[in-house]
Amino acid sequence: MIGVDLGGSGVRATRFGGEHPWAGLPGATVERPLMEDGPVESIASAVAQLCSVSPSESEVQVRLGIAAPGHKTADGRGIDHATNLPRVPGLLDELSRVLRLKGVQGLELPGRLVSDSLAALLGETLVPGGLLAGEGEVLFLGPGTGLGEAKLSGGEVLPTSGTRAAELAPVQEEESCKNLEDEVSLGGLVGLWQRHAPDQASRALPIEEAARAGQAVACSLLSRFATALCEVIDHRRDDLASLRRAAGTRPPCLLIRTRRGKFFSEPAVNAIVVPPLLESARRHGVRLVIPVQPASPHAGCAGALALSLREAPPLS
Repeated sequence: MIGVDLGGSGVRATRFGGEHPWAGLPGATVERPLMEDGPVESIASAVAQLCSVSPSESEVQVRLGIAAPGHKTADGRGIDHATNLPRVPGLLDELSRVLRLKGVQGLELPGRLVSDSLAALLGETLVPGGLLAGEGEVLFLGPGTGLGEAKLSGGEVLPTSGTRAAELAPVQEEESCKNLEDEVSLGGLVGLWQRHAPDQASRALPIEEAARAGQAVACSLLSRFATALCEVIDHRRDDLASLRRAAGTRPPCLLIRTRRGKFFSEPAVNAIVVPPLLESARRHGVRLVIPVQPASPHAGCAGALALSLREAPPLS
């Protein structure tokens, strides 16, 4: 079984099985940046590397699950719109064709793509040492190339309620990101820093290092990032209220996690960004959890596979 986690900057694929099914087989993880040929070629290359194409093993059927960001097509088989990814309406059909050209046989492709946010959240409950071991009610926000979000309630991973119209509405200021989702993404933050850094030497530094050195523009942009993230939390007040009702005596968890786990542990980020988030969590009656370790390496892939298996018929 193979789980694939497609993001705005790259793809990760992990093969699962054996005694500990969600731990990932030793040495069976492939990470690739997005190729110029697009996400289909990137996924196909990663999957092909994990699959044996020898005739003796070509009859072995391997199930595939794929998590992808953005809005899916009506049939769930492609990407209709995603931040930092091209539109690929026939992704699964095109992937099937490219894998055949690469000589990969015996694969059972999923019937539809699954949400990368749901996969990331579910995966953290499955993999050994996952961040959500023992947690009950959780709202997850994942600033990355875009904004991932999902919730865990009653043991089930669910999309957040309502629409994301407020996050996706265009921002009119010329010096701003294109919308609120971009404001709270690390990709948008980096883009703002590259546009507004005062000189070339500053621009060469990561924004967190520049802020640690006291660079005023970097500190201002981090403050702006925190304000935008608090605004998104306010937009999720209905989700947080439902999680509080389900949680009983223990407050639910507001999990904010990036793939760059150390980002929030950087001194300047911790000093500028975390206090407003703590105050926002207090106002909404939830516990703020910001892991400083990176995301579990197999979590997104495990969640992608698990969600696909729930929807799929047994292997023929």
